[in-house]
Amino acid sequence: MFNTPILFLIFNRPDTTIRVFEEIRKIQPKYLFIAADGPRLNKEGDKEKCEEVRKYVLEHIDWACDVKTLFRDQNLGCGLAVSQAISWFFEHVEKGIILEDDCLPTLSFFHFCELMLNRYEDNEQVKIISGTNHLFSEFDAKNGYFFSNLGNIWGWASWRRTWHDYSFTMEGYPAFLQSGLLENKIKNKRIALWLREIMDSVWNTPEELQTWDIQFIYSLLRRDGLGIIPYRNLIQNIGFQGTHTYNIEANHPLLFMSVKDLDVNQLLHPLMIKVDTKTENKTFNNIIKYAFQETFLNKVRAIIPLFLRKTYQQLKQFIQH
Repeated sequence: MFNTPILFLIFNRPDTTIRVFEEIRKIQPKYLFIAADGPRLNKEGDKEKCEEVRKYVLEHIDWACDVKTLFRDQNLGCGLAVSQAISWFFEHVEKGIILEDDCLPTLSFFHFCELMLNRYEDNEQVKIISGTNHLFSEFDAKNGYFFSNLGNIWGWASWRRTWHDYSFTMEGYPAFLQSGLLENKIKNKRIALWLREIMDSVWNTPEELQTWDIQFIYSLLRRDGLGIIPYRNLIQNIGFQGTHTYNIEANHPLLFMSVKDLDVNQLLHPLMIKVDTKTENKTFNNIIKYAFQETFLNKVRAIIPLFLRKTYQQLKQFIQH
């Protein structure tokens, strides 16, 4: 029996949900929280898929387990639905693991999170434990982890004390920028600029908020927090069609990354609680590299149809005259 509570975030994807759930099933958590956003009314077949996913998960909990559900009737979107589900989770528990329906964990991910949650429970500087790294197996030989200024939310764990600082609307953001904390904390100018750009994009379009993780990054930076990242990747993202609105190419380098278990019984702990700047830079430069490529491709995809429409309109006007 696995004692650390788990929040499983599901929606409308039976294929990925079943694969992730089967890993949860192997670990047999004593406490399982399941949250699901409501179906989109303008999306054909959404209601049926949402019902199918919920039914499968509930019917296949075949071990002694305290189950709590938060099933929405209306669609809130991935920003509010996820952030409110996490708030609901931490209203019930002091610490726990959060898994989305496309984040396929190794079994050692669960034990790693549990060990870290217990080890650093009283260290309020440590805010998040991540299961994913983006080092592409470069440090697979290391059976350990490092500290970072940031974390990754493709399979993660945290405490109520961390989520208490979360603000969906990024409260205090202008003052945070004026304080210079971002530049003081993130010495790599490329990473600092990237963080500034993604946070600005959320702050400047509050009416379009369909994300929750950028706000979480902001809360970690604002509170001068630290994240724990394993040297070995413990999570494989298997969802190339976003749960709600985001679409990523199926061959995207950050998807379907190889995984390798950690031996938590022989885990090597850092001698000091200090950011490993060199490894952090490698990790987040990889993220920025591929995030930029995806953004560029999306812009090209948006420009081409616009160009074709304008060309068609000009040609039509020419023929008519």
